[in-house]
Amino acid sequence: MTDGALRSGKLARVAIVMIVACVAASCGSAEPSARELRFVIPEGTAGLVATNRAPEIFPPKLTVHVGDSITVVNEDNFDQDIGPYRVTANSTMTQHFSSPGVLEGACSTSGTGSLTVTILPRT
Repeated sequence: MTDGALRSGKLARVAIVMIVACVAASCGSAEPSARELRFVIPEGTAGLVATNRAPEIFPPKLTVHVGDSITVVNEDNFDQDIGPYRVTANSTMTQHFSSPGVLEGACSTSGTGSLTVTILPRT
């Protein structure tokens, strides 16, 4: 075998190894990673809601993708309705989104009184 043929064979093996490594690591993948959104409802929020002074903790519309998740930490002594979810007093709720869709419900800390969560497919 000539030196040129040996070098060509080595280059081919290196190229194959690089392609395999690239596929295994999702080389060049522009797929965004999943987001983990966290919201905290501070102690005393229910009292502020009762006097129309509630802080705006949640946006009226929240857009997420399949694979994303939200965590709501309720540090208040009262249960809170957060869109389609009820988060009990002094507890934490985590929702992982596994399919596209739209969820809606009342939310006293959104500014509009409601929360719509739109779950889009991961692109």
